[in-house]
Amino acid sequence: MKTIAIESLQNVPEYTGFTNHETITIREGQEWNGHTYGFCVGMIKDDGTVKSCFKEDRKNGNTQLFDRLKAEMDLYEKHCHLRKRDSLELYDATLYYILYRRENHCSSKPTVEDSYVDGCMNVQYNLEYEILLIADEGLKRYLTVSYTGMGSYSQSFYEQLTSLEDLFAEWFEERAHGFQIDEDGQKTVTFYDDIGESCEVELYSIRELLSMITSIRVVKCEKKIISDTNEPGSLERDL
Repeated sequence: MKTIAIESLQNVPEYTGFTNHETITIREGQEWNGHTYGFCVGMIKDDGTVKSCFKEDRKNGNTQLFDRLKAEMDLYEKHCHLRKRDSLELYDATLYYILYRRENHCSSKPTVEDSYVDGCMNVQYNLEYEILLIADEGLKRYLTVSYTGMGSYSQSFYEQLTSLEDLFAEWFEERAHGFQIDEDGQKTVTFYDDIGESCEVELYSIRELLSMITSIRVVKCEKKIISDTNEPGSLERDL
């Protein structure tokens, strides 16, 4: 089992039983690359029926805690088509969630605005950039790419971007980062909605995936001066 730390986007009241910092558990061999995760706390059916997910509310036969939380927090709403377990009857409802964000997720990092790869001979560069892909129905996929270069051989951010098609092709071939390709050449990439549920998005080509890019930004650009280690008193220092 693997645990992933998540943090709330708002202050969560103690009476909910949740805290501002929670964890989610991922089974061995599985992966979760979502950006946010939601805990469902209640629903309101389209016919006006209110149901609470709190044990205390269910025990007392009311929706007091859910109603209180809905008044105090800006809960995330998702309208869904659901099916009753007993009769299999379909119905529509709005589900309400306490939303959390994956801790240290790239989306929470600021954009680098004061540094770039300038190609100095004695400098090592550590670069990380974020790619945001958007599919239908609000599905998102954040990707982070790390790059380390040395001196004038270092690729600029622009050169990194022009090789994205090759990078995606490599991930499909390796079946890495939720990129899959079957024997018939059908490609899929795992996307996520805002409550953390995954969805496999089918693609006809890598170019179709490239068209889903809505944002690319640098979230890390570190420089380190590397002196000639053969010289006495050689130094390494961060810029």
